[in-house]
Parts: sequence; C-alpha cells; structure tokens
Amino acid sequence: MSDPREGNAIYYDLDESPLDDIPFYINRIAADQSVLELGCGTGRTLIPLATSCKEIVGVDYSKDMIERCLAKIPESLKYKCQVMTGDITRLRLDRKFDLIIAPYRVMQALETDSEVRGFLNSIANHLSPEGSCILNVFNPNRPKDEMLKSWPKVTETLCWEKKLEDGSTVAHFEFYEKVTTNPLVLFPHLIYRRYKDGQKTDELVQKIKMRCYYPDEFRSLLETSGFEITEAWGGYKGEKYGEGRELVLRFCKPVV
Repeated sequence: MSDPREGNAIYYDLDESPLDDIPFYINRIAADQSVLELGCGTGRTLIPLATSCKEIVGVDYSKDMIERCLAKIPESLKYKCQVMTGDITRLRLDRKFDLIIAPYRVMQALETDSEVRGFLNSIANHLSPEGSCILNVFNPNRPKDEMLKSWPKVTETLCWEKKLEDGSTVAHFEFYEKVTTNPLVLFPHLIYRRYKDGQKTDELVQKIKMRCYYPDEFRSLLETSGFEITEAWGGYKGEKYGEGRELVLRFCKPVV
C-alpha cells in the first residue's frame, strides 16, 4: 500500500477544520491506561491525549507525518509517547492496549475488504481483554443512489486559505473525481497551492480514497467481525447515533 499522504505533512496542520473530538477522547481515557492510536498523523490528537494517559503509541503509514509528529512532541511528554511508521492493516507490536483509537475517519482510507479485515484484525490482536476501541466514520449526508449521481463535480471547490508568517498564502481546494459502488468509495483530490507575491510557488495534488459506511452497515461490520458494541454516538457532543454528522462506535471483545 503506497502512502496516500506523501508530501502532505507540511500542509496538514494548516487545516483548522478537523473534528472537535479531542475533549471526547480525553473524557474516555484514564490516567493509568495505555493507548494505541492508528493513523496518528502529525500528532493532532496524540499529543494532547498524552497528557491524560499513562502512555500512548502512535502508528502511521506516512514517514513525513511521523517525522513531523516527532518534532512536535514536547520534551515533557516524550517519555509517554512512542510513534512509528507502520501498516495499520497488518500491525504486529506484540503487546496489548487498554484503548485503541483511529480518529478523524482513518478507517475510511481503507478501500478494499481485505484492508478493512486486516485493520480490524490489528485491533483485535492489540486490544487487552478488558480494553475497548473507538472508531468513527462520517455519516453520509445522502442515500447511496443519490451519492452515486451527485457527488462527483467537474470543478474545484475552495475549502480554505491561510496567510503564513513568511508572507505566502496557502489555498486548499478539493476536486471530487468519481464515486464507485460495492463498496461505495469516494475519490477526492486534495489540492494545495502556495502563492508568494502573486505567483504560485508550490502545488501538491493528492488523490485519496474515502470508503463510506451507513449507520446500520458500520454497526453490522463490527458485530460480524466478532466485536461487542458498548456505546454509540452521532457526534462528539453526544448526538444520537445515525442522526448526527459522525458515526462513532465504542466496542470490545466479547467476554468469554
């Protein structure tokens, strides 16, 4: 599996739109717990969560993201944090964790059934007997048949612009190339353009994949994979599952 985020690390932290999920996770972590974050990126959640747990291990496929994450971890937290490159669909750390998370829809980057099975196996193999995992995906805002017709767009959409300290400006656009069915997967392009004195100085175009799950489908996937769902939310403010913008499930291994 190639790195879909290669080169993105320098732009990722400029995006101020990620979900307001950090307080949600902090409220569900005990001070004596170990945490595994799958798809930790540049440490957006890993670093603040490190203040609330015993230790946290972060894994990401992107070398660029991990390097940036390491550079951002303050000295006071380094003894609690371990981050590394790795494939979350075939992870083998030879240890167990009290809590496993994959924030900001990491699971949706896995396109194929094989990748999804491998990801869920990685969770099962690293979850302690008393531990739990929290996963989230977005709640599709339209039915599948409508998504297939209306999601692709022939023009770019401006998402945000940001002025940097050196006087340059970064603009982030998205282009919605196509959508496929069985499974339902969106194929957006993430486009970053940097300008200085009216001239474009850099451009990065990333083609990524976002596999979609509807509420019943997401719940069924985890249950048929052998997990027991213990809590469900429709967002990070306690919204009802299936009615909010997100689909968030907490689950564990069944008690034998």
